[in-house]
Amino acid sequence: MTVLPEDAAIQVENFPAPSLSVVQKYSSLHKILRIVCRLRQVLWCWKAKKLKLPTPSFRLEAGDFQRALNLCIRDVQRVEFSKELRKLLKDGEVPKSSRTRILTPFIDREGIIRVGGRLHHASMPYEEKHPIILTDHELTRLIVWDVHLKFNHCGPERTFYEAGARYWIFGGRRLTKRIVAKCVKCRRMFGKPMPPLMARLPKHRLADRVFPFANVGIDFFGPFWIIIGRRREKRYGCIFTCLVTRAVR
Repeated sequence: MTVLPEDAAIQVENFPAPSLSVVQKYSSLHKILRIVCRLRQVLWCWKAKKLKLPTPSFRLEAGDFQRALNLCIRDVQRVEFSKELRKLLKDGEVPKSSRTRILTPFIDREGIIRVGGRLHHASMPYEEKHPIILTDHELTRLIVWDVHLKFNHCGPERTFYEAGARYWIFGGRRLTKRIVAKCVKCRRMFGKPMPPLMARLPKHRLADRVFPFANVGIDFFGPFWIIIGRRREKRYGCIFTCLVTRAVR
């Protein structure tokens, strides 16, 4: 288990995490985040009124959506990684039988389980050095779907790469392929047409023990303009094809 100096003191907000029913009720990640933001604002106003403080503004900003997303992720992790979370808070490491043990996870200041690793001193964004650990959940599927839409309906590999820059998803490649495969717009743009059912071959094509060119097909084409001296003339072409041997004359 790798304990980062700046994450030694875990600070968790006193806001109640959004219930999983809210995440499962809507199919739009943006709508879920807006609802969570409004719930946070109502809670802030209630606390401000109780403490006789100025009422905060109800205007939503980019940071509000990110904090709402963190609350949703923390809520999901409390359910999906309950044993790991209790073990991390108690002993600073996950159980030996946990599948997250190889990732040396830790809990950041917001109470979110992230990948530890050896990139602490790398000149990379914090979210890329320590991606958030997720599993196959409705919120995870909404996050992957949002990435797919954000990058203009990119393929499964690009979607998996962009989502993996901030999230470590168990079974993420399989999950991404399943989500992209359900995209109606992608199926319309990149779907392969169904091959037509071919008709039966005529009996002349299947004749046995016949001479070449006993049964022929004729392809007539033209005209072509050719130049002879100073004049132009039309020419036509005719191809005779043996229906059995496919010889051309």
